[in-house]
Amino acid sequence: MPKITYHDLQYQRELDFREKINSDLKRFKNAYPDYEQQISKELSDFYFLLSNGIRLDDHPTVDLIAKEIQRKYNVDFPIKIFLYENAIPKVMCTPRVYFEDGVENTELIILISQHFINYLEFQEQIAILAHETCHLILRHTDIPSNYLLHRDVNFHEFKQLKVNLLKWSVCAEISSDMFALYANDFNPKIFCSAIIKFISGIYALDSFDIIALLTKQYDDLANNINTTDLTPHPITPLRIKIINELSSDELVKKMGQEVEEDEYIRLKENYTQKIDSLVEKVYPELTNRSLVMENDLKLKLGVAVALADRKITEEEIDLLKSLVDTHTHPNDFIAQIIAALDKYSHEEVIEQLIEDCVKFCVENGYTKSDLLPLIRFMLFVSIADQVEINELRVVNRFAEQFHISREEIVILLHQMF
Repeated sequence: MPKITYHDLQYQRELDFREKINSDLKRFKNAYPDYEQQISKELSDFYFLLSNGIRLDDHPTVDLIAKEIQRKYNVDFPIKIFLYENAIPKVMCTPRVYFEDGVENTELIILISQHFINYLEFQEQIAILAHETCHLILRHTDIPSNYLLHRDVNFHEFKQLKVNLLKWSVCAEISSDMFALYANDFNPKIFCSAIIKFISGIYALDSFDIIALLTKQYDDLANNINTTDLTPHPITPLRIKIINELSSDELVKKMGQEVEEDEYIRLKENYTQKIDSLVEKVYPELTNRSLVMENDLKLKLGVAVALADRKITEEEIDLLKSLVDTHTHPNDFIAQIIAALDKYSHEEVIEQLIEDCVKFCVENGYTKSDLLPLIRFMLFVSIADQVEINELRVVNRFAEQFHISREEIVILLHQMF
């Protein structure tokens, strides 16, 4: 049985965009022969700041933080921390490869401004350094996004690469936030306080609830028809909202536990969907999932209806296979359902499918006009072979959660003949 670990907190969309970036990045390197030289210059600028910094990792408190991070994430690479003066709060990191006794090793170098010492409490310092450490754990440092997005790079025929880099960068920061939250035992207030203090310089957060203000700011943005422009870092209200919402997610609550394979898949999918639902309200172009997620809903609801008579007919399978634009391929999903029936009753599987769909619709603010096409689809599945009363009961179980009456279901059914 799979065991849930902090690695499961990586945001799936980050991996999706990374896959798109990798192929374009190879072509970009070939098209620009001075690419490697420019990356070397970028590193030279970093090391220039480093040369004027004060090494802190031998400081008792900083050493304790580094060791706690290494213990928490079970990593053994050295973490070297340097302090430098900067007008605004800033933290940067880069890996450095070195050889010792003929063996290649990697260490993480983190450069922090004085604000890290002046503004943050011990646990908040752990949160900030854990976030930077997770960039290496997640191999974000393999992609030179800082150079590509902040320098005057002529993308020319590689415009999609820039777009995907921006999207990947936002998703990568979300992954690092969630990984870093693990270092504070998923205490959202510690991590949120660390972010806010570091970017604002406000110390007394308890007397002035900035966290609540930023959460409200997210809600205002989410309800605004004007969306936010993509930048390499997600806006702070979104980061705060995700941290607060996901710190109590079911996947988080089962951290360190072994679960059944189908339960593991469900937890991971729900986790991704929850982040998606928060992200797309601010950056709709990042997920572009409206059609995909609606088809996912139809797939789940269609299977629930098909299971009502304790079998899935070939006609029903053919209909469900027609849903090609889904996160989960219909064949794979139906195979998972059949496997689940070895452990659970038909009724339990149907109940779980309906519950998942209702939860998603509620969280995403589905209105009656959004729900009616879903109910029509459920009815369409029910008439694929022959309408049975048990199938209509499943349709009703979903519809009644949104105060759609049996009479309305019957009217919809009659419209289909």
